[in-house]
Amino acid sequence: AEDEDEIMVALAVELGNFTELVGGNANADCLLAPLEILARVEETVVREEASNSIRKLAATVGDPSSLPDLVARLANGDWFTARVSACSLFGAVHQRMSDPEQQRELRGALEALCRDDTPMVRRAAAGWVGDFAAAVGDKVIVLDEVLNWFKGLCGDEQDNVRLIAVEACPAFAALLDEGENLEHILPVIHAAVEDRSWRVRCSIAKKWAETATHMGASCQNDDMLHGLATLLQDVEAEVRCAAVKNLGAFVQLVGEEGFVGELSPSLAMLAGDQAQNVRTALVEATMTLADVLPAQQVEPQLIPLVLQFLNDEAPEVQLLVLRKFGILASKVDLGTSELLPAIQELAQDRLWRVREAFVVNMPAVAQALGSAYLEDNLL
Repeated sequence: AEDEDEIMVALAVELGNFTELVGGNANADCLLAPLEILARVEETVVREEASNSIRKLAATVGDPSSLPDLVARLANGDWFTARVSACSLFGAVHQRMSDPEQQRELRGALEALCRDDTPMVRRAAAGWVGDFAAAVGDKVIVLDEVLNWFKGLCGDEQDNVRLIAVEACPAFAALLDEGENLEHILPVIHAAVEDRSWRVRCSIAKKWAETATHMGASCQNDDMLHGLATLLQDVEAEVRCAAVKNLGAFVQLVGEEGFVGELSPSLAMLAGDQAQNVRTALVEATMTLADVLPAQQVEPQLIPLVLQFLNDEAPEVQLLVLRKFGILASKVDLGTSELLPAIQELAQDRLWRVREAFVVNMPAVAQALGSAYLEDNLL
C-alpha cells in the first residue's frame, strides 16, 4: 500500500507537467479527469499533489469550461476527502470564469463548504479562504460575502478550525483599507488573543507583525501594541515564543516609543523564562532589536538582557549570543560596557562549543575595540 501511495503521488505531480505531451494547453483538459480521481483518495499527500496539479492546469488550460463542473463534483462528494480537495481549487477556477453566474455558483459552493458538517472540511476551507479572497479581485464581493465566511470560521466551535482561519488575517487585512480593518479584522484579532485555546492564540501571534503592517499607524500603536504585550505574557510557552519572534518586525512599525513604553517591561521576565525555546527566541529578537533601535536605547534596554543570556544555564542560549555578537558590538562601546568581562569569561567556559564560538566571533569584538585594546587585554 505504501508503494501504491508513492506511485500515486508521483502520478499526481507528473500529470500537472504533461501539458506539452498531450498537445499543449488546448488539450490539457484531458488531464483533469485522472487528477480528479486522485483528488478523492484517502492519502493526504496524494490529494494535495493532485490539487496542486489541477490548480496549475486551471491557470493555463485552453478551454476552462469543464473546471466549474469538476469543482462542483468534488464539493458535493459524499466522502470528505473530495470536499477537502475542492476547497483549494475555488480561487484558481473563479479567476478563469468570466460569466458572473458561474462565479456566483462557485462562491455559493465554497460558502457551503465553510459551513460543512465535517470539521476537516471547514478546516480546509479556512486554509484557503484568504487565498480565495485575494483571487476574487473584487472588494465588494470580499466585503459582502467572503469576509462573512472568514468571520464564521474564526468563530468556529472547533479550535483546529479557528487556528487555521486566523492565519488568514494578513491576507484579508491587505485587501481592506484602515477603516475596514478596524471594523472587520480588529475584532477577529481581539477574539483570537483572548481565545480559550492556546493554539489559536499561538496562530495569531505568529501572524502578528504581518497583520499589523496593514492595520494603520493608530491601530499599530494602540490595539496591536497592547495585544502583543498580552501575548508576551501568555501562560503558554509556545504562545510567548511566537510573540517574541514577532518583536523585531513589530517594533520596526511602532518605533522606540512603543517598545520602551509597552513591550520592554516584559522582556526581563522572558529572559528568565522557564522554557528554553522562549529564551532562545528572545536572543534572536534582542539582536534584531539592537539593529532596529537607536544606539542610545540599546545600552539601557538590551544589554541587561544580553548579560542574563550570557549566564544562561543552557549553552545553546550562550552560543546564540556569541554568534550574533557582531550586531551588538557595532552599537555599544565595549570598552566601557559590562559586556566585555562577561564575554571574556566565556573564553574559559567548560564547554568547547562555547569556547569555539568565542574564538569564531573574535573578529567582531576586535573590530569594535580596535587592535591595540585587543592585544593588551584579550590576547
